[in-house]
Amino acid sequence: MKAKLNSVNFVIARSKNVLPPYIRMMVYNSLVRSVMEFACLLDEAAKKSIVGVLETIQKKIVRNVKGVQSRAHTNDVFLELGILKFKDLVEYNSRIIGHGVWLKTLPGNIRSDFEYVTKIGRETRAMGGMNLKIPFCGKKWLETAPCLTIPIAWNGLEMELKSEIKPHIFKKRLKIKYFDKYRNEPKCKRKGCYSCTRFQ
Repeated sequence: MKAKLNSVNFVIARSKNVLPPYIRMMVYNSLVRSVMEFACLLDEAAKKSIVGVLETIQKKIVRNVKGVQSRAHTNDVFLELGILKFKDLVEYNSRIIGHGVWLKTLPGNIRSDFEYVTKIGRETRAMGGMNLKIPFCGKKWLETAPCLTIPIAWNGLEMELKSEIKPHIFKKRLKIKYFDKYRNEPKCKRKGCYSCTRFQ
């Protein structure tokens, strides 16, 4: 992933003064987002140092897509371009899987790895706030397995969003939730911040 993303970043950086912004955005969606989203549920198992490297590369790429300087803050850039940060992208896809499991729109072989939180004696989806059962995990290294991370991600959503039946509306509202979080992130207050004074 690192090699592929660096290659795309090189191309975007070299052509950002030639290609218009909407073309650079198309390049991002086709050559960057596709790489970052492919089997991204497994990226939960990656070490923090590896995830940190991918986050850094993504920030470099979005700066070049937007056409800002290399040390500019990126939170507003992610928001303006409508791009999810890498960690949020992984969680976003986990929650989409959780939505498919809950509504039984996914194939049975995928849903078989998950259970609803049920009431003793009968199954009631409303029990536990429409939650999926989080399996017991006796080993630390297994805590990043999708059978555990997907229920955790899904259970963290509010009931109003979980209750949305239509997948495309669920995805849209879920993205809005992340972008609202970006909007509410505190602005840089570091005294003498080079990025703020030079590039903002």
